[in-house]
Amino acid sequence: MWCDKMTQLSRSMFMFITCCYAIYNANELQNVAYDLEIAEIPFGLENLELDGGTLMEKMPKNTLLGIFNVDEASSAVVASEFGQKFICSLPKIPSTKTSNRSKSNLTMNLISDVIAASFYVQNCIRKNTGWWTYELCYNEYVQQFRLEGSKIVGKTISLGHYKNNSNINLSKHESEKLPYFEQIYDDGTVCDVTEKSRLTRVWYMCDEALSTSEAYIADVDEPSSCEYIIRVKTGSLCKLDLFLSQSKPRDPLSIICRPLLEQKAVEQYLEKVTKEKRQKEEAKKESGLLIARADSIQRQRYARKRLTKRTPKSIREMEETEKELKMLYEDIMRSITKLNVDLTKVKADLHFIYDDLHEMETRYITEADEDRGNIYWYFKDPYWDRKFFPVTFAHSRGRNNYYLIMSSFLKKIDEEYDEEKMSYSKFLSDIDEKLVTEAYLSVMIGSLRKAFHEGIFPDIVNDVDDVENPFLAAIWSNAEKQLEILQLFEYKVLKLLSRGVEFTAEDLMSHVARQLLSVRALLLSDRSDYNFDRKLNYIVVEKMFLKFMQSYNRAVLRYDKKSWGNFMKHTSAETFRMFENPNMFLARIEDLSPKNAHLFYTDNTAVKGWGTTEEASIDNRKGIQNVMSKEEKASQLRMLERARRKNLRKKVELYLRSKKTAKKSESDGTLFHDGFDDLRKQLFVFKSTLEEKIRETGLIQGAEVKVQLVSPVGNVISSTGVGGLDGERVNAVLKAFFLEQDSVSDEENRYDRLARGYTYGAGEEEGEKVRKNGDDDDDDLKSSILPILKRILP
Repeated sequence: MWCDKMTQLSRSMFMFITCCYAIYNANELQNVAYDLEIAEIPFGLENLELDGGTLMEKMPKNTLLGIFNVDEASSAVVASEFGQKFICSLPKIPSTKTSNRSKSNLTMNLISDVIAASFYVQNCIRKNTGWWTYELCYNEYVQQFRLEGSKIVGKTISLGHYKNNSNINLSKHESEKLPYFEQIYDDGTVCDVTEKSRLTRVWYMCDEALSTSEAYIADVDEPSSCEYIIRVKTGSLCKLDLFLSQSKPRDPLSIICRPLLEQKAVEQYLEKVTKEKRQKEEAKKESGLLIARADSIQRQRYARKRLTKRTPKSIREMEETEKELKMLYEDIMRSITKLNVDLTKVKADLHFIYDDLHEMETRYITEADEDRGNIYWYFKDPYWDRKFFPVTFAHSRGRNNYYLIMSSFLKKIDEEYDEEKMSYSKFLSDIDEKLVTEAYLSVMIGSLRKAFHEGIFPDIVNDVDDVENPFLAAIWSNAEKQLEILQLFEYKVLKLLSRGVEFTAEDLMSHVARQLLSVRALLLSDRSDYNFDRKLNYIVVEKMFLKFMQSYNRAVLRYDKKSWGNFMKHTSAETFRMFENPNMFLARIEDLSPKNAHLFYTDNTAVKGWGTTEEASIDNRKGIQNVMSKEEKASQLRMLERARRKNLRKKVELYLRSKKTAKKSESDGTLFHDGFDDLRKQLFVFKSTLEEKIRETGLIQGAEVKVQLVSPVGNVISSTGVGGLDGERVNAVLKAFFLEQDSVSDEENRYDRLARGYTYGAGEEEGEKVRKNGDDDDDDLKSSILPILKRILP
C-alpha cells in the first residue's frame, strides 16, 4: 500500500538525518516535530514565474539540462518504487527564543504592578473546591468559607494577610513547568493542629489564553497542615518574557521532498505547465462569466419575490419563474464547481449548492438603496430579463395594498377581483378623471380625514359635528363670538406652523371649506333648533370662508419673521375691522419672505358653466321651495370646488404606499417558504452525509451513528418537526457545517497531495493503483481519520 511506501520513505529520511548528525539532541527529540511534505513541483522549478513569455527562455541553462546544485549537508536524494528521484531538504531548527529581559532587570514593584493589571476590573477572585470556597483579594488577604447558595454560612477562616515586608521571590519550582511570582500572605487564623497562624503562598503564573485584565485561581493545595499554595493564572504576567513557557511546543517543521528531473523530463514538465496555465486562464474566464450569471439570477429571484403582486395569478406566475431560475442557478453552480475541481485537482466527491436568497437582504441598508440597486442592475446587468422591470418598493406596496383593500371590499358584495378591469393603474387613472370620487373612496378605505392625516388641521370650532353646540350658530349671528372664533383659529394655525408640521395651504383651507358646508347643512337640517331660513345661504358661507382665509394668512404673516414688524403695527381691533372695511390692513404675500411664500393661501377659485337663470331649491327642513339666484349658485359652486381635496390621486397613492396600511396577507408567509424548505433539505442531506462519513472511518464498529442538530437553546431539531427552525437559524447551522466540511476537505486534500507527489513519474495505471492502496476501495482516502471526528468521537 502507498502508506507503507511512505513509511519506507520516512525510514530512509531518518537514516539520512542520523547520518548528518552523529550526536542527537535530546531537546530536539522532545520539543521538535517533523512533518513530511511531498511537493508536486520539481526541484529547481519552485520559483518558476508564469507571467508571460516563453518558459524555455526564462529557465537557466543548467536547469534545462537537469543539472542542479544540491546542498549535501542538509539534503539527500532518495527514489520511489517507480524509479523517480526525489531531493529531500531538512529544515533548520530555529534557535530557542531567549528572553531579552533577565531577572535582574525586573524589580519586585514592576512585577507586582504588572500582576495588578489582571485585578483592575475585579480585585477579588474565588474558587469553589466542593466543601470550601477560597477567596483571594490581591495585595489584601486570603480566606476560606462555606457557601450555601450565595450566602456565607459558619465562620470565615483567614488564610493570611498581605504585608509590604512579605517575602516576595521570583522563582521556578522543580515541579512547575512555568515560572511564577510568589507572594506571602501570613498572620491568618491560628491553626488548631500547629497552634501557629495560617500562611499562604500565592504563585502567579502566565496563561496566554487570558486577556490582560483576567485572572483565576487554578488550584489550591495544602502540602502541610495550615500552610497553603494557591496557583493563580493571569493574563498580564504574559507581557513579561521571563514568565512565558520555555517548553511550549513548536509548530511541526516540514521536510520537503521534490521530484528531481532530468533534461527531457524538465522539457515535458514545462510543456505541461504551459498547457495547464492556458487551461486555467480559459477556465477562469469561463468561471467568471458563470459566476456573474449566477449572481444575476439570484438578484432577479430575490427582486421578483420582493416585488411580485399579491394576486393569485401573479403569485402563480412568480412561482413558475422561480422554479425555472432556481434550476438554472443550480446547473450553473455545478458547472462552476466542476471547473474548479478540474483546475485544482482536489477531491470533490461531495458537493452541495448553498442556495440562500435571504443573504441578499444584507446587501442593502434601506429600501431606497435596494430600489437604486434594482434599477442599476436592470440597465447594467447583461443577463437581466428585460421583460421584468423592477418597480419601486413604494409602488409595489401601494399596488398590493390596493388589491387587499379592493378584494376585501368586493368580497362584501359577493364580487370577485378582475385584474384586467380593476388594475391599480386604471384605479389611479379613474381618480384623475374624477370617475372615482371622494364619496366612493370613503366607502372603500373609510374616513378620508384619518387616511390622509387631516387630523392635524385646526377645526373652525370645537365639537364641529355636535348639532347642539351653540358656537355653530353664534359664528353666523354674533359678531363678538365670530371675532373670538377667528382669533382662536388664527392662534391654532400659528401653533401648527411653529411645530414645524408640513402641510399645504390648499389642504388646510379645503378642510375649512368642508367644515363650513357641513355646519350649514347641520344647521338647516331637521335636527337643528335654529331658524336660519335663507339667511344662511352660500353667499354668507363664502364670506365666512374668506374671513377664515384672512385669519389663516395673518397667522402665516405672524409666523414669518420678516413680516412680524408690519403686523405688530396693527392692534387686534384694527386687524379684525377689515371685515367691515376692506381697505383696512390685509395679509399680503408681498410681506412674506421667499422661504415662507408657499405657506400663503391665494384663492383662485373660478367656476365656469354655471347657469345665469334663477334655479329652484328645496329647503330640506320645511319642504319650502326657495329660488337660488345666480350669485348664490356661483357661490355654491365655488365653495364646492374649494371643499374638494386637491391632488387626490397623490394622497391616495401615499396612503396605499404607507407601511402602516400594509396588511399581512396569507400569501406573504409563503413567498420565501420554499426557500426555507430548500435550506432545510440541504441541512438534513448534509447531516445524513456526515453520518455516512463517520461510519466509513471504521472507528465505530457495529454501532449506530446518529448526528443530532441542536438549536442554540438546546432543542433537538428533526427533519419532521422543525418548530422554531427559522431561516436565519437554518443558515447559521448550515454555515457551521460548511466550515467543518472545509476542515475535512483540507485534510483529505493533504493526503491526496501526498499520494500524487509520491506517484510523480509513475504511469497513470500504477499511480492510481497506489493511491487506492492496491485495492478497489475508491473511498479509502475519504475514510481517513478526519479532524472533525477527533473532536466528536471518544
